Formats: sequence, C-alpha cells, structure tokens
Amino acid sequence: AEVMPIYYLNFHRLVHEVVEKARLTLADIDHYIYANISRNDREGFIRSLNIPADKAPHTRLAEYGHTFAADPIINYTDLRQEGRIRPGQVLLFASAGIGFSWGVSLARA
Repeated sequence: AEVMPIYYLNFHRLVHEVVEKARLTLADIDHYIYANISRNDREGFIRSLNIPADKAPHTRLAEYGHTFAADPIINYTDLRQEGRIRPGQVLLFASAGIGFSWGVSLARA
C-alpha cells in the first residue's frame, strides 16, 4: 500500500533483527532515540516502524541542528533531563551515516 525507500527498509530490517535477537518486541521499547538528520527523515523512520508518538519524542533539531554521531546522545540527555527516562526502560538508539550505513543499539536505563 505504500512505497518504502530502501533507506527506511534497511532501518526496518535492522531494528527488527536487533530487537528479535534481544528476545523483545517493538512494543517492549520505551523510547526510540533517533538522529536529528531532518524532520522528514525522522517522520519517515517513525512511519516505517509504525512507532507510537509517545515513544518517539520530538527532538530539538531546530535548536541543535544535525550533529551527526552525537545526535542520539544529545537526544538521550534531553530525555533524561526532562525526567522521561526511568530505570529499567528499554531504549533503542538509531542513526544512519550518509545513507550508506545504519546503526541500531538497545540499552536498558
């Protein structure tokens, strides 16, 4: 019903692979912490995985811009400072490098 660009298809596959290897489901993820590449990119990532809005917090893209590898760490720090991350929650960090590499990591707060 919808065309998914290869960029998001790679993310989709990688996220599912990482989550399944951890014996979790997407529903087990409390926060999807994504890079600040662009608003359209973030929305495409959320749509491709059908992520609920409350699990993909808005970032300060307009304030910080895209800081490449530091984006997920900055976004994580913002969530912590806002008091939104609680002990035991499952966090999924995701980012891409110039559209040629994809990285996904799981962590427990």
